[in-house]
Order: sequence, then C-alpha cells, then structure tokens
Amino acid sequence: MRLVIGKIRDGADKLFLLALFALGLVIAQGLVVGYQHVKLSAPIPLGQTGLAVPLPTGPGWTGSPTWRLGPAGAVLAANLRQAGVQADVRCVYRPSDEVLNSRQELIDALEEHGYQVADSGRFRLGRTEMLWVEAHGRGQDQTIFLGVVSLDKAILELEVRSLDLDLARRIFMAVGEKIRYRPPPDPRLSV
Repeated sequence: MRLVIGKIRDGADKLFLLALFALGLVIAQGLVVGYQHVKLSAPIPLGQTGLAVPLPTGPGWTGSPTWRLGPAGAVLAANLRQAGVQADVRCVYRPSDEVLNSRQELIDALEEHGYQVADSGRFRLGRTEMLWVEAHGRGQDQTIFLGVVSLDKAILELEVRSLDLDLARRIFMAVGEKIRYRPPPDPRLSV
C-alpha cells in the first residue's frame, strides 16, 4: 500500500511541474503577442480625397490627429520616443499626374539617396496597391520602410524609420494594411 501512495505522489509532482511549464509557455506567448501588436488610431480622413490613414497610438507616441499642409503636400506624422526605442511615421499626400509603375523606380530613388535596399514587395489596398521597399542607410543602423501608392491624380507616400528593424516592419505593415482609399465621385457625373 505504501508503495502505491509513493508512486502517486511522484506522479503528482511530475504532473505539477508539467503544468507549471505549460503555464510559463502561455505567459511567454502572451508577452510576445502583446509586444508585437501595434495599436492604431481610427483612420484619419484627408478632406474630400477619399483617403484615410491611421497612426500608431499608445504610450510614447506623439503626433497630430489632423493632416497638415506643407510644401511637400498634406502631411500626417507620429513619433515614438521611449527608453531605448524610437520610430518615426510620416505619410505624405501630394497631387501628381505621375504614376509609379514598378518597385524598381522606388529602389532606384532610394539608392540614389545612399540607401541599400534589403527587401521589397507590394500589397493590395482595395482597387490599388502599395509598392514598398525596406532599406538601410549606409554606415547607419537606421531602417527605413517606404511605400508608395499611385492614386487618382495624387501620390501617397508612407515612410517608417527606426533603429529597430522588427519594430519598423511591424509599424509599416500595420499602418499600410489599414490605409483606406475610396476615389471621390466624379463631379461631372453628378446631376
């Protein structure tokens, strides 16, 4: 009888350690998911253009909740400054008749300014698509993600800069995937 009770106690100890290990894994997964999540504001509309862009929000983020007009066009920006972490997000909308047809044009423009391109891609935004490039400054640790969307008679540029490559990528993808564009109705067609 004593032998059976001893075996049960040894089995219970092992079961307890297994449960403790599983709990540790669940907590670690929760921390990783929480770290990777980029909280965004509601998309901020730009007048009658049909464009709306969200910005990252939360502790450490500062930025204007409205578009500001500047010499480059309408600008929406946010900055993250926390201990050991920094990131800059800038979105520029400018009227233009030019159309960006390939990632190569984007790559050439970045290389012309001294950046080394590491990756590139594209993703759909409704009826249009964003061309994007990941680049690193020569002699710098800074990473830049630049995305460009050709809209109706306008260009939208999304730029994210950070010393942390993973943070820059997560911010860029989170903001880029939530950009909303619905072309405004043609006033010539309304009666």
